[in-house]
Amino acid sequence: MENKVGGAVIKNIKNMKINELKPLDKNPFKSKGDRQIEKIAKSIEDFERMMEIRKIVIDENNQILGGNKRYFALKKLGYKEIPDTWIEKVTDLSEEQKKEFIIKDNAHWGSEWDLELLEEWKVDLEDWGVEIEDFDVEQEVIEDNYEFNDNIETDIVLGDLIEIGEHRLLCGDSTDIEQIKKLMNGDKVDMVFTSPPYNINSKMYETYKDNLKSNEYIDFNLKVAKNIKQVLKGMLFWNISYNKNARWEFLEIANRIRKDIGFNFLELIVWNKKTALPVVSKNMLTRKYEDIFVYSNEDEYTDIELYCVLGNQKDVVFNKKTSKILTNYWEIGTNKTQLKNHLACFPVKVPGNAILLSTNETDKILDVFIGSGSTMVAAHQLKRKCYGVEIDPIYCQIIIDRMRKLDDSLTIKKNGVII
Repeated sequence: MENKVGGAVIKNIKNMKINELKPLDKNPFKSKGDRQIEKIAKSIEDFERMMEIRKIVIDENNQILGGNKRYFALKKLGYKEIPDTWIEKVTDLSEEQKKEFIIKDNAHWGSEWDLELLEEWKVDLEDWGVEIEDFDVEQEVIEDNYEFNDNIETDIVLGDLIEIGEHRLLCGDSTDIEQIKKLMNGDKVDMVFTSPPYNINSKMYETYKDNLKSNEYIDFNLKVAKNIKQVLKGMLFWNISYNKNARWEFLEIANRIRKDIGFNFLELIVWNKKTALPVVSKNMLTRKYEDIFVYSNEDEYTDIELYCVLGNQKDVVFNKKTSKILTNYWEIGTNKTQLKNHLACFPVKVPGNAILLSTNETDKILDVFIGSGSTMVAAHQLKRKCYGVEIDPIYCQIIIDRMRKLDDSLTIKKNGVII
């Protein structure tokens, strides 16, 4: 029996053996693993008639064009043959039309694109009317809305090593490589997210002078970057800004991290904070954004690639390691995320974005100016191990209290002793 649909010849097949079907060797949509197949198999068990409504489509060579995941689900359920009402064979399609069918059949089902294959196929999704949605990172972290006591007391002193579950926190100086080595204990990290003091002449720190001369402030940042280079095997996110007390230094720091320390510059991210503190200098505009400079600790960072898949020069930058599309504009408000006495505290979603873009679960994260612990909160929620350095004992205590509130099952040790 033959039918014609859209110019193509369609034939119904009777009781085809499942092993005669050929799943795609190269599928532009990435598999989400056995769990997805199990869900589809359960759906077929619960509503078998679904297979009549949404058939497996094959070509003249029994190559599956639509329904690859349903094919694997049927195999998982133990099917040896497939009823004729569950299959349609389509002939007279060109190779280009087959590719178009494969893509359009899946484009609106929340599938994840294999951009490398799309580039190999040289398809123009725009011409086919297929849209790739805005690729901002999905928000998988939530603000913990931590509120701390104004009268914090602590017995933590410089040099103390604190274990918070699997995470490690050193009350120490990130310009000292020996202290970094003490924290890391021989490990290397997959990513660093950090935000050095802005040299704003604030009164936020008991153990750090936030009013360095220009050359001192630049050298301070470069010492820390040099130490990071020894323990990093991935990407560095360096959040730095300027103010009336340090106007241009951040530009020299950003360039010399590349030129002097040897990091490979990848990108500049604009973080739109949505709100801004009032500017008291007549020589400055009110700023609602901050810069996050992104580097890698490798001359050729092969995880980041450019794919030309949208046509009309609409390229996308893609991280092969995490299957994430990278954008350089983050709109994340600071409302209710900054501590009363630490206005440099940033939302958990800021390091969360960086973690999601550049690491996988169980990877290791480092923040050498961890402050009130937002990076550790994000890492814990996202199942990464966090290493942090904080020079102020009060902020180390804040991190302990904050992590306890976040997860009261965490075992906390100071210098190896449970506290």
